[in-house]
Amino acid sequence: MEHKLTRQDTNLLKGLAIVAIILHNFCHMLPRIVAENEYTYHTFKNVQLLGSLEHGYHVGLTLLSYFGHYGVPVFLLLSGYGLVMKYERGTIGHISVRDFIFYNARKLWHLLWIGLVLWFVLFFSEHGFHAGFPTRALASLLTFTTNFIFKEPHLQMIMGPWWFFGLIMQMYVVYRLLFYRRSDAWLLGAAVVSLVLLAYAVSRGEEDQTLLNYLRYNCVGEMLPFITGIWMGRHGVIRSWTQTAVCGILFLLCCFNGYAWILTPVLLSLALLQLVTLRGTLRRALETLGVLSASIFVVHPLVRALFRPAHIAPSEAYWPLLFYLLITLMVAIVYKYLNDRIRF
Repeated sequence: MEHKLTRQDTNLLKGLAIVAIILHNFCHMLPRIVAENEYTYHTFKNVQLLGSLEHGYHVGLTLLSYFGHYGVPVFLLLSGYGLVMKYERGTIGHISVRDFIFYNARKLWHLLWIGLVLWFVLFFSEHGFHAGFPTRALASLLTFTTNFIFKEPHLQMIMGPWWFFGLIMQMYVVYRLLFYRRSDAWLLGAAVVSLVLLAYAVSRGEEDQTLLNYLRYNCVGEMLPFITGIWMGRHGVIRSWTQTAVCGILFLLCCFNGYAWILTPVLLSLALLQLVTLRGTLRRALETLGVLSASIFVVHPLVRALFRPAHIAPSEAYWPLLFYLLITLMVAIVYKYLNDRIRF
């Protein structure tokens, strides 16, 4: 049965996704906690995951570390869906490439600027005013080119998770240039190209993951959930508990094969769609987090930097993790309040 996602539904899914992301970004930095297969694929990480689960070694922290990053494709799917509902199904008429790109770039700059002010404070308090300033990294962040320039951008960018700004800007540009009011054949072609390139990158072996890492940081490697969202916006959202069960099982199985792993972002995103039927306090809480999700995303790496999870033993991480969540939420509320009232 086909459905539409309401604003409340998308906020619920955004809330779930942002919680997964911020918990992942804390937990995967803890020492001796299994790292994820996100930008590259390594079999030994699967072996470590199974060993950790078998021995009951901080199972909650391990699962959040390993799977929490799948909140990113949920956001990409919702972004594709939202673009269609706004620019193809909504009341907005034709928009030029220039106006479309500038509008979305300005939206991201406005979201980011207070975060950069806070980052400057953290940077100079830690390194002093005489330290070398990462001018290139800052310029690439503001021009959304970080993902293109660096082979391993997480090593050289400002606030690691902010790599997503470059990715989402790429998606906006791709949507307007290739998909905007074009036939679904363009979606199919882009999906095929993405699959072929990712499969080729995987085929190069686990010893050479450079190409796969680069693709996954850029639009080609993250295209499938985005295209799925566009498709859903045009043809309706199909969701059911059967779909949730089937996609969930396939997701878990595909995590253990390099080629099938390419499909995991789409599978998990589809598995989560039926959660929009949640009701009660949990739904209201997730919807609230969804409204705050953009602000939470900006501030959470700044808060995380204060906690330094790489120096916290897993057995002692639970209270710091709780405080990290609470402080992130409080800062995000203030951040959104200020951002909504200060316009440029």
